[in-house]
Amino acid sequence: MAAEPAVLDPLAKPTPEDPVVFHLHGYLELPESLVLSEDDYLDFLVSVSRDDSLLPHQIKRALAGTSLLFVGYALADWDFRVIHRGLVMAAEQSLRRLSITVQLKPSEQAQDYLDKYFSAMSLRVYWGTAQEFMAELHERWRSYQGDGH
Repeated sequence: MAAEPAVLDPLAKPTPEDPVVFHLHGYLELPESLVLSEDDYLDFLVSVSRDDSLLPHQIKRALAGTSLLFVGYALADWDFRVIHRGLVMAAEQSLRRLSITVQLKPSEQAQDYLDKYFSAMSLRVYWGTAQEFMAELHERWRSYQGDGH
């Protein structure tokens, strides 16, 4: 019987040109890994909370010690809440970096509250669409490069 391929090469050294893409909720080429139904998702949450070895240490370290960009999650989504509270916030405080989430703009009162709430967790919220965020990010990157950096 052939050995199952490793989920993530322990010697992998990601670079900007060759990043590691980790499919947290499964990989299409490995159908048994997919988290598709609500029951699958609950099983996934229980498994990750009980077995510390399910996520490769490189992924846990990246979630804890790098800046993260969350696009496509609502602040109330279970996916986002589990990833952020369970994996990012559970990490050592000294490793945590600033992260950003892109969210559709709520009422002004809700926005003020949410800005304060999430800034306490080193999470900044970009209020707008993913398309607006990407356009602004692209423009800022072009300006940054144009300054000779």
